[in-house]
Amino acid sequence: MSDYEIKFQRTVKRLNDTFKGKEISELNSDELKQFILDNFKTINRSAYYNSVKILNDILKHYNNEIEIDSKLYVEECVQTKDIQYFTKTEIINVCNALLNFQDKLIIYLLWNGVMGKEYCDILNMRVNDVAKDYSYININGRKFMCDDYMKFLVRGTIKQITYVKFVRNSEELLSPDTFDFNSSSPYLIKVKPSKRNSDGLRPMTSSALQRKLTKLQDIYLEECNEQIILSGLSLVKSGVLYQMFIKEVQDGIVWTIDEIDRYLKMTGHRIN
Repeated sequence: MSDYEIKFQRTVKRLNDTFKGKEISELNSDELKQFILDNFKTINRSAYYNSVKILNDILKHYNNEIEIDSKLYVEECVQTKDIQYFTKTEIINVCNALLNFQDKLIIYLLWNGVMGKEYCDILNMRVNDVAKDYSYININGRKFMCDDYMKFLVRGTIKQITYVKFVRNSEELLSPDTFDFNSSSPYLIKVKPSKRNSDGLRPMTSSALQRKLTKLQDIYLEECNEQIILSGLSLVKSGVLYQMFIKEVQDGIVWTIDEIDRYLKMTGHRIN
């Protein structure tokens, strides 16, 4: 028996156990909605959509004419654990708690939706991609406009010579040693010089950036006694949702699924 067949039979049994004495063909929309909310909650979006597909197949098999629109319940059922929402003021406060400009810049870029596949939009960013007045950054042929705080971080990152190790109460939190960047590196986000990266001339790797975010979580916890989540996708989603909230308040937008799809395409964000 295939995985699909197992899930099909399991869902049929669950329906029969939930609605004892009632045929599947007789179930109404309200009953099916409650069944979905009670049984399809998950942290995996793909698992949710697969469950709804199987449920629709069951309804069709048992001659129930109702077809469930999976989009109706996705926000209630898919409960992602790796996201924390920051307002603009909150994310600036997080950045200000850190020592190094490039760490602040990475976090603020992500919150502003700059990421790319495996962080490529950040890791491949070069100093000469930045406007002389720091007003914008060229990213993949388009101009990313910098607000005042972004200008401050970009300027500081370009001018920063030494990466400073975090120290608190004379106990060093695990992080790279304090070191000087290679000033010849063309990249905005520079690395600790070593033989493996041609003495600091190569770009940072995506795995190194992800490790850095995890480390910055620990530093923030040590410094501010607050546990926060810093991952690329969670920061991007946080910033997008904040901007949507601002547009809702200022422009009176009602966020339907279609409106959200149009907004994400317009802004170039490739997220669910």
